[in-house]
Amino acid sequence: MKPRYIVSVLTILVTAFAASACSRNEKVTEPVDIHFLLKAPQSMAESAPPNSVFQNLKNAAAHFNEANPLIRIVFDYLPESAIKSSTIGGEAVTAISFSTDDMIELLESKNPPDIVPASPSDGRLFEAKGVLKDLYLLQKTAGSGAIDIERRLLDNVTVRGKLPLLPYAGAQQLVIYNKEPFDRANIPYPQADWTWEQFGDISVKLNPALAPELTYSIDTLELLMASTGKGLLSPDGETTVGYLDSPEAVRTLRWLNGFYREKGQSALKNSAESGMAVWQQFYKGQSGMYIGGIEIRYNPFLEGKKLGYAPLPHFAGGKRANPITFSGYGIANKSKHPEEAWKFITYITMSNNEDAIKLASSYVTTSKTLAEAAGQDSDSALSAALEEMKVAVNPADQNNRFFYKAWNENLDAQFQNLLAAKDEELPARLHDLALKVDQEMHRLQNGN
Repeated sequence: MKPRYIVSVLTILVTAFAASACSRNEKVTEPVDIHFLLKAPQSMAESAPPNSVFQNLKNAAAHFNEANPLIRIVFDYLPESAIKSSTIGGEAVTAISFSTDDMIELLESKNPPDIVPASPSDGRLFEAKGVLKDLYLLQKTAGSGAIDIERRLLDNVTVRGKLPLLPYAGAQQLVIYNKEPFDRANIPYPQADWTWEQFGDISVKLNPALAPELTYSIDTLELLMASTGKGLLSPDGETTVGYLDSPEAVRTLRWLNGFYREKGQSALKNSAESGMAVWQQFYKGQSGMYIGGIEIRYNPFLEGKKLGYAPLPHFAGGKRANPITFSGYGIANKSKHPEEAWKFITYITMSNNEDAIKLASSYVTTSKTLAEAAGQDSDSALSAALEEMKVAVNPADQNNRFFYKAWNENLDAQFQNLLAAKDEELPARLHDLALKVDQEMHRLQNGN
């Protein structure tokens, strides 16, 4: 290499470094506004009670601004038209309607919010559209510490080597048990490492005449199959053929059918019927076990019950696994101040401060630092939920956001009819079901 060329390269590098330093100094010395999208219209957010998530976020923003005077958090809201009212069972129900397509349109607009709530089930699409920053890359350029989250969780939401969102809250299923029926039957409480076969035996001993503690639904099949290492959907999200109709699925459904028949139940109207029966017998104190999230402990129907929390079982010879969904935050690719936005995200999700601790009171944090600071690692229910993150696997809708939308009334009815099927019929009938689910998913994907 010629000496003159070496000098030229060094000059370019020094100039680039100086320009980069000036750019960073401007970010540090000039006031900036970071727009944070609250997933609610302004009327709903402002009428929320004092200890709501909305109010806690506003307090966090104020305290963050006190510590970082040049960074102001500005809250944006969904349009009032996002509030949708309907009637279910004769009761008025209010919900928020803001679709993934709506979010993409917002992120592609000229001035999108800097920080947006995002679901891992949309991560693949967000990454493909290029609407969110790669947080791995941003974390490095921002010079912040390591992302304080279980590596397995990050791998589960990583898309083509990129992290489109930070999964800050987990929604994992646990076996919640009522200690009193166990005590009456003199049966030991479920342990940390137990099997679905043991779950079935305990169920029969505790309450042989009651409905099974597992709902007869596609959700339950996914939960059970996780232990086999096989999901209901291909990793690329394109097909259920070879997965919903796999040998693992056939064996798992045979076990579920056998469990239902052992409990004297061989026919159902629909999955809602089995779900209602399981829930009612649990809160009435008739059954000893229920599969659900830890938020159930706040249910008024369970007030006064002595509850315990156990991890999901696994099949004998299988491995512990839990299909966990997450809530996340992403940073718009068009954000003018992504490093400052990242700083606020880490403040409220992965730091030991009163604001982060208060926010975490409404969810199971993924951050090890925050879990310890908030005492979640020493709470019996929360610590059980935290342990499940170590065995997290992707639920099907994380690979294709249309998977569960595809389960219309007809497909659900076809699944319910499998309970009455003979064991030898299951391979063919599951294959037929998989073909129909694929057809419906593709119809939804194409907007038909």
